[in-house]
Amino acid sequence: MQREFEFAHEVTVLIGNNGTGKSSTLEALAAGLATWAGAFHESAERLQADADVHRKLVRPRDSESDQPPQMEPQYDRFFVEWDATFGTESWHCKRAWTGATSEASPVGNVWGLARKVVKQVQDGNQPLLPLMAYYCLPRRSVDVQLAPGDLQPPFSSRDGYQNCLAPLADVKELKRLLRTRAIRERETQEKSPDALAIEQAVLTCLAETKFPDPSLLEKDAGEEDQPQASDTSICSFGWDSQRDELMIGFEDGRRLEFGLLSDGQRTTIALVADIARRAATLNPQLGAEAAKECPGIVLVDEIELHLHPRWQRTIVNDFRRTFPLLQFVLTTHSALIIQSCRTEEVINLDPEPDNPQSHRDYTEMSPEDILEYVQGLDDSPRSQRMLAMREAAEKYYAALREADSVSDEEREKLKARLEELEEPFTDDPGFYAFLRLERAAAGLKGDQ
Repeated sequence: MQREFEFAHEVTVLIGNNGTGKSSTLEALAAGLATWAGAFHESAERLQADADVHRKLVRPRDSESDQPPQMEPQYDRFFVEWDATFGTESWHCKRAWTGATSEASPVGNVWGLARKVVKQVQDGNQPLLPLMAYYCLPRRSVDVQLAPGDLQPPFSSRDGYQNCLAPLADVKELKRLLRTRAIRERETQEKSPDALAIEQAVLTCLAETKFPDPSLLEKDAGEEDQPQASDTSICSFGWDSQRDELMIGFEDGRRLEFGLLSDGQRTTIALVADIARRAATLNPQLGAEAAKECPGIVLVDEIELHLHPRWQRTIVNDFRRTFPLLQFVLTTHSALIIQSCRTEEVINLDPEPDNPQSHRDYTEMSPEDILEYVQGLDDSPRSQRMLAMREAAEKYYAALREADSVSDEEREKLKARLEELEEPFTDDPGFYAFLRLERAAAGLKGDQ
């Protein structure tokens, strides 16, 4: 099956059932980005990962051979085609992969242009470099403890592409940069532009996000004076030289180590900080405004990962506000993420729903409507248990209607069937008693 679709300029969200190709679409886009980014840093080259290669049990051709069957990799040959624009030049590009090798079509020599831009950087010029990053699964960011004296070595703007297509935000590089900048700031008494760009990006992205009061972390669960949970906001993000650690500051004056945040908080903040770090590294000439003024493309698989529903409702617009010139391509299964997007920003990889409701503006639909009409989940406002109970009740009353027309032997079987159908309702005493009375009225009274 072949499908064509156009990505929105700001945000595109891919939705669809498991196996419809959301992550594969991101992989194909990442393969295309690698043509550019790989020219700047070899760690950005993206080939077929070993874990993605299918294997097949291959038996020896000679039926009399003593050699056992072997699992051999079956490399698929696949193509990625795209249109590229850099400055005033545009091309139609094509790239083919077979196993661990790739080849670029001469029609779109993006690699050649990239190497010219690399030469400009090497000669001391600073062209505006587009940010490229791919955050695939698994994305759980693990905190990293730096060794004493582990500082960021001198680097080039090309290092903004280092591991840019790897699955995780690079917490280690983030910490090394901020620790190094903190040392310089003590000497110059001035905030480093790239550290400021990172902090501003985190604070902008989390401006509308509320966190549980961190003071709750300091009390034992059994303390009588433990306060009720309240919300607070982040007001600072940076390196604390005294504690030699990356710290989060809250509005109430409290501070917390980055590593003590929850998985969802740490993973999302690390992603935002990593994007800002790359923007500042690629384009130091943008200074503290790097996050706002750097163009580029960011791919994120399952953006709702680890996020509370309240945060899912805002995260897409948080990205828009923080990185206005970046183009995001995201995947999700979350109705709340879909609800936060305009209809033209969502690409549904499922077969087209045969329902006019699915074409309404998603921002005007409830999550239940999106689950039912867009994602194809029937009776979405009801829990699975409630649906099962309703089905059992329908079968129960259908069985009662059979009571007058069955033989004595069949009546005993019918009683046993009613006993089974009553089972889901035993934890609802009122309704269970009502069912028993209905049975008695039909002459099918069971054992008490």
